[in-house]
Amino acid sequence: TCTYWGGTSSSISNNILSNLNGQGTITGINLGSTFNGATNSIINANQLSGFNSTGTGGAVTGVSCSNTSSTITISNTTISGLSSTGASTVTGINISGSTATSLIANKIHSLSSSNAGGSVNGILVSAGTLSTLTNNIIGNLTAPVANAANPINGINITGGTAVNVFYNSVYLNATSSGALFGSSAISVSSTPTVTIRNNIFINESSFNGAAFAVAMRRSSTTLTTYSNASNNNLLYAGT
Repeated sequence: TCTYWGGTSSSISNNILSNLNGQGTITGINLGSTFNGATNSIINANQLSGFNSTGTGGAVTGVSCSNTSSTITISNTTISGLSSTGASTVTGINISGSTATSLIANKIHSLSSSNAGGSVNGILVSAGTLSTLTNNIIGNLTAPVANAANPINGINITGGTAVNVFYNSVYLNATSSGALFGSSAISVSSTPTVTIRNNIFINESSFNGAAFAVAMRRSSTTLTTYSNASNNNLLYAGT
């Protein structure tokens, strides 16, 4: 695991992190919140693969960022082969704090949970002032025994102040033996103001019980935080 807290500037680039195995929480790169400065932080061109939390299992994350330095860029990074056997969350990139954080041209695929109470996110944005997601590719997220209404999300926006989602591609085609199973190519809370433009969101997953497989999900019918600048998205859900 690579953890960074601060300094005059930072760059975590061109690294290969693979085959991290254990029975607890696993994080590949953690840009923590202990130091938040006025300089740029860059995570670029890394390869993260083969992180497996087994036994009782724990949360598994490729890149975690809670830092609120002035500008943070996470780009050109490939994240694949993350899994957990616990009732935990598997996430490619997790943004839990930001001033102006950009996710650009990352490729996230082959993430899985094998627990009925587990969940999978390609990209999770839960907090921050401004997060911008551009040209990211997400696919092959699976949870074959999940029993929940929405355990798989290509992009999952649960909080923050403003989130921009531009030119991303998400493709889901998941199944589960759980009695209740749904999924979302993108799921968006009504809390942050979101601008969603020029994306491709395709969800060909199956669904069970009262759940739904959807291209775009909103947490409520509130549309005041859905920017009028949102447009030109290709949405498809079906089998």
